[in-house]
Amino acid sequence: MVTTTSALFAVPEPLGMVDREAVSEAARAATLAQNRAGATRLEAAHVLVEQFARAEQAQAEQADEAGAGSRRPAYARLDPEARARDHLVAACQLTCWHAARLVTAGTQIHRRLPRLRSTVDRGLLPELLAVDIACRLAEVSDAIVSVVEDEVVARFTGDLDGGDRPTRNAVDSAIDDAVERHDPAAAQDAAAAAAATRSVRFRGDRNGMATMWARLTAADAELLRRRIETDASAASADGLDGSLDQLRADALAALAVYPPAGGPPATSPGPGSGPGSGSGPAPASEHDGIELGDVRLGADLPRPTLGNAARAGQPIRISVIASAARGLPNRVEFVHGTYSSVEWLCTELLEGDDASVRFDLIDPAPGV
Repeated sequence: MVTTTSALFAVPEPLGMVDREAVSEAARAATLAQNRAGATRLEAAHVLVEQFARAEQAQAEQADEAGAGSRRPAYARLDPEARARDHLVAACQLTCWHAARLVTAGTQIHRRLPRLRSTVDRGLLPELLAVDIACRLAEVSDAIVSVVEDEVVARFTGDLDGGDRPTRNAVDSAIDDAVERHDPAAAQDAAAAAAATRSVRFRGDRNGMATMWARLTAADAELLRRRIETDASAASADGLDGSLDQLRADALAALAVYPPAGGPPATSPGPGSGPGSGSGPAPASEHDGIELGDVRLGADLPRPTLGNAARAGQPIRISVIASAARGLPNRVEFVHGTYSSVEWLCTELLEGDDASVRFDLIDPAPGV
């Protein structure tokens, strides 16, 4: 008999000489061992925080016994979480960002998330997924964190059993939906707080380039995306050279130098341009040699063709699902599909001037 030298699993023969069932079982055992190793790292992060906190408390007590002036000032003391993070950076070869998330997840799992801790200890959740869930649940209030934790952990363990590994965005969306169901006021406050963080940043780059980051509300971002996509598609149809990515960048830059069709002109009236002044319209302002108001992306943007339903004068019918059964009485969900999606709806509404839309409400309850 020959056994593998790996400490994670053992099979009676080398992996290349056994059938696929044995190889699959060996991979499953290795995954389970890896998940349990992640649980050990999370526990170690929590224990490090507690040990640093106890050491800080002991030093404070000794300083108090020694008399006034012996205790270090606040600016000279590090938070236990920060000290644990720095320790994990050196011990586990992690970046500061990953180590900080590991510390946050470890403290959350062992202090206020018992069901997640039980699932992690049994090796049912990968370490990265457990960290994502714990860090997101750290932002949930204590009043509803228990019920949100139960719902989210049950859902994701079921997804993993079915072979579906949720992404970080899926984790955030699931927790946001659960919070909105159990505490709508908190969800609204969180949305308002998130909207307050909107910002745009620029950073110069080499070779005359620059990078722009924007944090916008979803509605504003969708409006901007649609405008850029429409202008880029029209420019491509007009025969302008460049890839779609380049045309999107041109469309974004063009928003700064000409107003949309039907909008006010990008000109500033001069002192003598009022009624009866006898002078013509003031010339467009210039910036770096560019005459604002005259720059256009391709030819005049044509309107898209009307949809079949709008062309025939028939109402556009779109099926939506009532979400009252899921605790969201003021929400509907679009049926997934090519012609009933929200993307198609927005396109049709933009294409037709007089097109009417009718929503068919579907009750998701069985038997209805």
